[in-house]
Amino acid sequence: MSAMIPRPHALTAFVVVDFAKWVRAEPEEHHADLKRWFAAAAARPSTSA
Repeated sequence: MSAMIPRPHALTAFVVVDFAKWVRAEPEEHHADLKRWFAAAAARPSTSA
């Protein structure tokens, strides 16, 4: 599955969505695919520091 291969744009998107929480700009309900993708990406061992 191509979603499992980290790409530069995917890493950038992950960081943007993660940092957006600091300004309380989380994805809305109609962004279901983005929320699903972010949850899957956040569950990867490589995203924990």
